Amino acid sequence: MNILEIGITKSASGFVNFSPFVYKLKPAGFQLADYWVTIFGATDESNDKIIRVKHFTRASVNNYTSVDSLTLCQVTEQSFFFDFALQDLYIHFEHDQNPLTDSYQYTISIGYTDSQGVVYINNIEYLPIIKSIPPISQQASIVGYDKQAYVNGTVVLSNVNGIMDFLIKENVYGNDADLFYYDGTTLTPLASFYIEDYDFTLQSVSINVQDKRKAENPIIPENTFTGYPDMKDSFVGKPIYLAYGAIREIPCTPLNGEASGNVDFKACESLTSFGTVQVLIDDIWTTKTPTVNDLGTATFTLASADVRETSGAVRKVKLVNPIGEVVTYASDVIKALNLRILGIPFVSSFYNLTEWTVEETALSPIGILIDKERPLNDWIKDIEGGANIGFRYEITPDGKRTIRVRDNYRASSVFIPRVPIFNNDLLPVKTDSDTVYAEVKVRYGKSYESGDILSVLNNDYKDHVIASYRQRKRLTVDTFLTSSAYADDRAVNDALDFSEIRPNATLRIVGTEYLGLKIYEVITVELEQPDREYFGTREALILSIAPEGRTQTNILQVRLLDFVSTQKVIDGGDSLTEYNWYDSGDSTTDYDYIDGGSSE
Repeated sequence: MNILEIGITKSASGFVNFSPFVYKLKPAGFQLADYWVTIFGATDESNDKIIRVKHFTRASVNNYTSVDSLTLCQVTEQSFFFDFALQDLYIHFEHDQNPLTDSYQYTISIGYTDSQGVVYINNIEYLPIIKSIPPISQQASIVGYDKQAYVNGTVVLSNVNGIMDFLIKENVYGNDADLFYYDGTTLTPLASFYIEDYDFTLQSVSINVQDKRKAENPIIPENTFTGYPDMKDSFVGKPIYLAYGAIREIPCTPLNGEASGNVDFKACESLTSFGTVQVLIDDIWTTKTPTVNDLGTATFTLASADVRETSGAVRKVKLVNPIGEVVTYASDVIKALNLRILGIPFVSSFYNLTEWTVEETALSPIGILIDKERPLNDWIKDIEGGANIGFRYEITPDGKRTIRVRDNYRASSVFIPRVPIFNNDLLPVKTDSDTVYAEVKVRYGKSYESGDILSVLNNDYKDHVIASYRQRKRLTVDTFLTSSAYADDRAVNDALDFSEIRPNATLRIVGTEYLGLKIYEVITVELEQPDREYFGTREALILSIAPEGRTQTNILQVRLLDFVSTQKVIDGGDSLTEYNWYDSGDSTTDYDYIDGGSSE
C-alpha cells in the first residue's frame, strides 16, 4: 500500500528547563484531570494520539539538528531529541538564545494510506483516504548539466464528511509531504516533497507537491553594495561576490572612489588568501601592496599614489590567484552554500553522510566566483557539471541531501534477470547519435576580470568516431577546474565516454527490492531470451527512475555499458542460467536463478 505523511507545524511554548541550556516540552497528547469533567462538567478535551516530531526550528528558518538520544542532545548545541516512547521533546537551545523571548516551531507528521481500512504503524494512525498519488519520475542528462528538472505532482485525498477540513485553518505551505510503500512490515521511502498549495472541494482535497529543491532556490549572491556614500553610482546595488576555492582573477570594487585620498576595495564576501593585488597602469597590470587588508571581509586599502590617475579617477584593480573558502571537493561548495544561504548544516539530520562522504572523494577541487544574481539551483547545476567528473545533487526519498558521481566503472549493485523485467517481451532499446562526439574541449580557469578562459582539447577518438558514425561534432564543457591537469583528465574521460553510441533501454522492473534503485547506480541486466541473444547481459547506468508503490514496479531508463559473459544450461525445460563476470581479470561472481522468479 502507499503511505503519505504530511507535516503540520505548531508553535512551541511551555518549555521546562531540564538541564543547562536543555528544555523539555510535551508536544503530543495530554490528559485532562477527571474533576474537570465529573465535578465541573467541562468537555473532556484529552488527546492521547501518538505523534512523531520531525523538525524543530527557530523563527521558522534556523534548523535544529535531530539527534538519536537525550545524551547526544545534552552535548549538541542547537539540537533536539524526541523520545517517541514517552512522547517528550527535548531541545538544546543555542547558548546565546533565550527560549522565552524568541519564536520556535516543531513539525509533526500525520499519515494517510490507500488501503481499505485504518492502518497503525508503530502505533501511529494512518487513515485510508488516499484517492491517488502522482507518478514519481526523475531523470538525469547524459551530456549536459545545465537543466534543472523538478519532480512534482498532485496527491488527492478524500474529504467526505470534512475529514480534511482541519487543513483550512492550518498553514502547511512548505511543509514535508513524504511518500512511502508499506508491505505490512517495512516502510520504503519513494519520494520526499514539500507542499506547494492545495485545493478543496466538499468531496476531496488536492495537495500539490513539489521538489524540495525548488523551495530551496533563492537568488544569490544575497548581499549587494549599499550604504557606501562615496561609492560611484555604477557600483551601487551590484552583488557582492561569493568566492570558493582557488580563482584565477577577481575584479575588485572601490568602496570610496568618489572621495579623495586612499581607496578601499572589496573583492567578495571573504577570502582565505588575497593572492597578488594588481593595478592597471597605462595598460600594464602592476603589482601593488595594500596598506591595510582584512581576509574576513575581503577588503584592502591602496595608497592614492598607487591607484589614482592624475585626474583622481580610480584605476582598475584585480586579485591574481586569490583563494576563497577552501574547497577540497567540488561538492564542498554546495555544502557551504546550503549552510550560508539556507542555514542547513552538514549533519545527518539533513544529509546522507554515508553516501556523500564516499562519493565526494571522486571529485576534484574547483574554483568558482558567484558573480551574477541567479537562482541557487542554477549555480548548483553548473557545479555538478563543472568538476573533473559529472555528479548529481539530489534530495533522497527519505528527505536527505546527497550526491552521486556519474561513474560508468563503479561496481554493479544488483543483477536483474529477465524474469522480473515486466516488459521482457519487448525490451525496447534506442540509440542516440547526439551522444557521440569526435572531440571534447574542456574550458577552465576563468578570469572573472577579463572574461578570458583557458581550455584543452582532446581528439584521441576523432578518427574512430568519423569512421564509425560519420560524426565530426565537438563537445564543449565549461568547468570550474583549477589546473590544466584536471582539465586534461576531464577531456580524456569524456572523449572516451562519448566516442561510442551507447544504447538506452527502458525497463519496467517488478519487485519491492527494486523500488530503491537510484540514478547513476550501475546495475546488471539480462536483455536476452532463452533462444535469442538480443542485446545480451550488460552492465548499465541508470539515467531515470519512476518507482510506483502500489504496483511494486520501477520504470528505468538505463544506458547500456559493457557486456557480461554468460553460460546457458537447459535443465528439464526450465532455464538455469549462470552468470560470470570478471573484475580486473581475477575475481568471478556467479548468479544462478530458476526461471519463474525463485533465486538460489
